[in-house]
Amino acid sequence: MEMVLFTLRDHNTNKLRELNVYNFNGIHLDYKCKWIRHLLRLIDTRSPYLVYEYSPTGRRNMVLPRKL
Repeated sequence: MEMVLFTLRDHNTNKLRELNVYNFNGIHLDYKCKWIRHLLRLIDTRSPYLVYEYSPTGRRNMVLPRKL
């Protein structure tokens, strides 16, 4: 069965349930929570954890965007 996604703009939940349409926002939030729990289980020296904990210091240079 093919999974169909919808957004928060779709309001008629009865029709969506009949059509087996899933909330993409809920799926994305579940994935994000699982990933954060996974990161918190990692050892402090692993690179994904270091990237998660990274906080830049200083300021960026103001540069004009590249022309394509």
